[in-house]
Amino acid sequence: MPAEIACGANMGLTFKNSVLPAHISSIQPAVAAGQLVPGGQLVEPRAAMTQGSLLVYFELVHPEHASIMLDGSGCIVQTYTNNLPGFGGHVISATGVIKAIGLRLKVWGALISGIGLSGGGGH
Repeated sequence: MPAEIACGANMGLTFKNSVLPAHISSIQPAVAAGQLVPGGQLVEPRAAMTQGSLLVYFELVHPEHASIMLDGSGCIVQTYTNNLPGFGGHVISATGVIKAIGLRLKVWGALISGIGLSGGGGH
């Protein structure tokens, strides 16, 4: 699956290397209910009705981008599907354009709020 990664440490006024292309290389298999998690606590789906998490490994499309990413930086990731056949698949894939625009608007908003152009400063 194709993906895009936007990290806080890479945001700049020029938008160069602000959104990096990537793809999903692997996804961790699901853990069944009742198995141990790293905290040593048993997992029961009925106990907590919160959203779960998924461990996904990404590979950057351009390996040279790995050198500009900082360890521990907060990132936003947007994935896109490319394996749906027929007209319905084309409609769902078309929403990817909207998601891509949304990701760039989030980056722009984070950039503006991070450099103080959004106001709220106590001058």
